[in-house]
This record gives sequence, C-alpha cells and structure tokens, in this order.
Amino acid sequence: MEKNNNLVPVAIIIASLIIGAALYFRAPAPVANPGDGPTQVQGDLNKLAKVDAKEHIKGNLNAPVKIIEYSDLECPFCKAFHLAMNELMTKYGQDSKVAWIFRHFPLDRHPKATPEAVAAECVAKLGSNDKFWQYIDQIFTTTPSNNGLDLTVLPKFAIDLGIDETKFQNCLDNNETKAIVDANYQNGLELGVDGTPYVVMILPDGKKFLLFREATPANIDASTKAIIDNLTAFYTAQINKLRQEQ
Repeated sequence: MEKNNNLVPVAIIIASLIIGAALYFRAPAPVANPGDGPTQVQGDLNKLAKVDAKEHIKGNLNAPVKIIEYSDLECPFCKAFHLAMNELMTKYGQDSKVAWIFRHFPLDRHPKATPEAVAAECVAKLGSNDKFWQYIDQIFTTTPSNNGLDLTVLPKFAIDLGIDETKFQNCLDNNETKAIVDANYQNGLELGVDGTPYVVMILPDGKKFLLFREATPANIDASTKAIIDNLTAFYTAQINKLRQEQ
C-alpha cells in the first residue's frame, strides 16, 4: 500500500510517545500506522464538552481551528506539548487562526497535579484568564515533572502575579475551585481520555479528530495542514529536548 507522506510527522510523534506510554498513559494508546488509514480509537468525540467562552482560551474563540487539550500539570509530555503550543500560538494566535482551550485531567499517578490544577483555577478566579495562563506557564517551567514540584511554591507563584496571598490561601484551603477541575476530569472520562496530553482538534468544517492518535483527515485545506505540521514539528523538538535532559 502506498504510504501517505502527510502522516509521517504524526508517526514521528507517536514513536516518541510509545517510549513512555507504559509510564504516562492510563492504558495503551492506539497507534496510527502510516498508510493504513485511521486507527480505531477509544472514546466518543461526540461527548466532547462544547467550548464555553468562560473556559481557559488562548487566542480567538472564533478561530477556524480549535485545539482542545486535556492536560496533567505533572506530565512531562504535557510540558513538552505546552511549550510547543506556546510556539504555535506565537506563530498563529495573533492572526486569530488558532484557539487553544486548556482542560484539566490530573492522572492518578501524579497526586500533586490536582492541587496544582486547583491552585491555577484559584488564580483565574482571583485574577484573570491571562494570569491563569501565566500561572500554568510558571508551573510547567518550574516542575521537573512526574510529581516533582514542591507545592509550597504555589502561593509564591500566585503572589508574583499580583494575587492577594490571603484570598489565594483561603481559596486553596476551601477547595473553592476543585469543582472546575473535577468537571474537566469527568468530561475527559466520558470522552475516553486514556492519557495526557489528550488533544482534540476541531477543524474549520467542524469535524473533530484526535491529534497524534488518528491519521490526519484527508482533503484538509493548506492552512490547516500547515498548522498541524508546525505543531507536530514543535512537539517533536520539545520531546527530543526532554529526552536529552533525562
């Protein structure tokens, strides 16, 4: 069978992910095989929660391409993907071509990821959406991943962003934002999230597909293909950097 060259970058990413699959995925993730067409994937994308303007969105919500990420703040692959997405948004976000939607999916093997997510939501509640993104940027920049962050730095990160220390601590102590994290997580379960980052791309025609899990849909427009190719390249580079640092 003739292979589709458009799928090769996806295969590169998946090959990198396989190395850590046993450690970072709840269950083995399906693998796309170039030339064999779309794989059978777990989950039901029809259960994807509709994007709400109150969510954590970077870029223009009306952008033709939407990238929805279910993420764990202590997952090293999420860290690599986060850095890659920041690059992508620098390239495309200003032109309103891409919207990035962040949702929480703290894995059981990373117990620190839940309080980190709750803290990030406290920053959003007491500050702003922009401060939320700055806060998780700081977490991903600082943590060595795999449950390695010292949680005592969470208040400091918030204070550095101008968040009132007492209000922040009260928010943490009372779990005021945990319901948001739980709602993200529950939708992830319904959707079939089996590991992180779990990335759903909504194309300009409204179709959804699992980035890095499924074959790239045929007949996509050149602009969307360029976005996928750039993100794939950025993510590959970040994963390679991660492996070199280990």
